[in-house]
Amino acid sequence: MILDATASQNFLWKLLGSRAEIAQVPDGTRTYANVTIHVARGSGLGKSKMTERGKVRLPRLLANLQQNLSSVRKVLLCVHKRISHTALSYTPTFAAYSVAHWGAIDGRNDWQDYDTVVIFGLSYRDPVWSTNTFFALKGLQDNRWLEQPSWGRYADVRQEMQRRQLTVSAIQAVNRVRCRRVIDGDGNCPPTDVFIVLPRGAEGDAILAHLREEMPGAVVVPWEFEMDGPGERVRRGSSHEALLALMGNRLPGETPMSYIKTELGLTPSAVKDLRGVLRDDSHDLTKTLAHLGVRYLTMGKGRGAKSYLLKR
Repeated sequence: MILDATASQNFLWKLLGSRAEIAQVPDGTRTYANVTIHVARGSGLGKSKMTERGKVRLPRLLANLQQNLSSVRKVLLCVHKRISHTALSYTPTFAAYSVAHWGAIDGRNDWQDYDTVVIFGLSYRDPVWSTNTFFALKGLQDNRWLEQPSWGRYADVRQEMQRRQLTVSAIQAVNRVRCRRVIDGDGNCPPTDVFIVLPRGAEGDAILAHLREEMPGAVVVPWEFEMDGPGERVRRGSSHEALLALMGNRLPGETPMSYIKTELGLTPSAVKDLRGVLRDDSHDLTKTLAHLGVRYLTMGKGRGAKSYLLKR
């Protein structure tokens, strides 16, 4: 027995055919009438474009959210791993603000009392994933199938697998906040807002349709937000949490302080303060970095000195 809350959207179970039996949830068990899904459209939602444009897009996002939400809200932001440290370098005016990333969010209960979740960037998989998975479950296919990958009623089953996987990932992120909790005999959940940027065109329409299937009763409204445009100013916070996220995601080796300054958007005075903290072995930040296998080193003296973090 496998407990999979997204089984109805996970295409792998369909590919297993008679080898898997999916238990149907009775109609009316849950209702998401207290959930509002705010939908904006955009392009470049994959890891590469979001990494390239994240330093402009993230403050634009947070500024927009501050205009739409009150300061008492608790907001969970789900982004790509490569820009999680950038998101953590800001301190928007909410009662609580947390950042999670794809690959480390499924099944977690850390944010179960949060009333807002924002999905910014989609968890695309390498195109070869769908081909390899189909071969593994349905057997090796010939070159003709590779040119026209049909299966059953699907003219392009690989495309359908990708869209369903994006839906599953989005549902997993949405269910980390309080809308997963049932509060009455009718199957309602506490009022929750979901903000998501979907691709333009058929792909975005398909993902949204699958989300609505999975969240019956949810209200879908347009979200007036453009990812790309003039820069916005959002309050910066302590660099410590952002630095921990950055170094946690780095591979072993040297990370120059100049790189950290650029990635975290630090001013010269902030870099000076951070260096002072990193020299203090008793500071909580230095201790936490040590647990990650990271230490601060300096080579040389004076203006020619080189300082960096070394991860082993």
